[in-house]
Amino acid sequence: MNYIDENKVTTKQFFLNVFKFFSLLAKHWKILMISMLLGACVSLIQDLFVEKVLNFRASVIFKLEVEGGGSMGGLGGLANVMGMGGGGNITGGDLFSGQNFPAIVKSQKVLEKALMSTIKLDGKDVLLVNYVIDSSGITTDEWGGSLFRKPFEDAINHRFTKKAPEDFTELENLMMKDVTSKLQAATTIYPLEESTMVVISGLLTNEKLAKAWVDNLMKAVQEFYVEVKTQKTRKLLQVQERRRDSLAVILGSTDRRLSQLTFEQQNIVDPMGTMKQAQVNRKNQFVNQQYLMQLQTIEELNKLIFEQTPLFLIVEETRLPLEKGSVSTGLNLKLSSLAALLIMVIIVVVRWMYQEIMNTES
Repeated sequence: MNYIDENKVTTKQFFLNVFKFFSLLAKHWKILMISMLLGACVSLIQDLFVEKVLNFRASVIFKLEVEGGGSMGGLGGLANVMGMGGGGNITGGDLFSGQNFPAIVKSQKVLEKALMSTIKLDGKDVLLVNYVIDSSGITTDEWGGSLFRKPFEDAINHRFTKKAPEDFTELENLMMKDVTSKLQAATTIYPLEESTMVVISGLLTNEKLAKAWVDNLMKAVQEFYVEVKTQKTRKLLQVQERRRDSLAVILGSTDRRLSQLTFEQQNIVDPMGTMKQAQVNRKNQFVNQQYLMQLQTIEELNKLIFEQTPLFLIVEETRLPLEKGSVSTGLNLKLSSLAALLIMVIIVVVRWMYQEIMNTES
């Protein structure tokens, strides 16, 4: 018990040590002030000599009109899509409802569709993904290597060719994952204040790349949305078109047979020929009626697809020059001063503790 009592720190001793600590800092206030000034000077020097990184923001403002000619319908209105409006978020089963819409815009499928599209660059056709690799800084930042890892040389030297995502190699899958992760972080989707319109924005270090990325992402979103909203109708249309083609083959066959029997009946008097001609004529009329009905069905399905296709009304598109801002790679003034102060406090305390230990031993 005596040993435990001797090693207990009383409240009085605790406060004495605290006061002694602050007295020590007060005694060396000049050194601490000088350290803060040195930290501030380092920050100012960095601001003068460290290269600033320019970022360019490209934005598209759009409004979605769904089937029925209005902004309400399968999506429940674009205001509800982005969580606006009096009804709050939609939590139904619609793929594009509630908070699903921003997630779909940033999904791997939509991003890959945009990245594998072809753009015109200085008069040449270039895959957008290759343009991103060459101009976004990913080869130096994510793949450039560091003290703890080697550069990703295979990815740096590889370029994509036009193909479906299902045909990507393992290397291309790894590269695409890194590229999409970088673009997901650079892309934002948010509602325009006091409206039912939505903004898709991209912030990148290359001006032309920022514009190309946002424009092609917008196209990919439209294509994906159209594919999803018209998928069932398009499958039904394919079935009806195959049936139309089958009827066209049968109709052509009966037309040829009817023409042959008509020609033979004029030259040869055959009682059975008249009966055959009447049978083929009835079959021809029936198939012709079915074929015309099939054409009408296909026309109706095409109209339905047109009605189901959502209309993306681009209110404001991206135009050069873009809005730009700079980000310094150095520390800011307050952070540098605070870091220098903390380092100096640690030095002063360690030096004082060393002196106390040496005095005690002597």
